Amino acid sequence: MCLFLTVHLWPSDAPFAERIARAVAAESGLAAHVAERGPSGRAALMISETGHGCACSLLADSADWNAATWDMWPKVLPELAKALHGLDTRCRGGFDLDALWIGDAPRATVTVTVKDLARLVLRGQLGNKIRYRVQRTMPSAK
Repeated sequence: MCLFLTVHLWPSDAPFAERIARAVAAESGLAAHVAERGPSGRAALMISETGHGCACSLLADSADWNAATWDMWPKVLPELAKALHGLDTRCRGGFDLDALWIGDAPRATVTVTVKDLARLVLRGQLGNKIRYRVQRTMPSAK
């Protein structure tokens, strides 16, 4: 079983997915790679620690996949917040973020700014089974 941090790009950003992933990884210190391009035209990026295929290594020993929020190691929270800001800088229309245990689906969608989402991450309050729809707040810097 695994935790997946998945970033769903808008179709307008799909052609730039590889470039976005490389830049976000370089800035944040986390790994980011293109995982899929669905029939909707959206590309998905997977976020993890370097050398890991899933995001389980971000989870603290106390993490519980039935909890309302993910308990992550404090050292990775600033890196994840940097990744979110990097995505905001590069994505034209915004993006969606899911932090889901394999096989789970989001139960709710919450619209946030990247600043609000980064604040949640830094406080260790990234929600389980929540899709965060991030509205773009900065000029695109592709």
